[in-house]
Amino acid sequence: MYGVWKVSFKDLDEIIKNALLHDYIERINDDQGNAKESYLIDLKDDRIEQVI
Repeated sequence: MYGVWKVSFKDLDEIIKNALLHDYIERINDDQGNAKESYLIDLKDDRIEQVI
């Protein structure tokens, strides 16, 4: 899947309250400022609009 999506900050805040948090195993000891985790968000959510 590829593209560009948009969502309001208000909706995104609600979406991530129920989203799974993924830990990057290879970044546990990262000291360069990279994210150590990210939220898994379903892009099929009606609040998220694909623009491209």
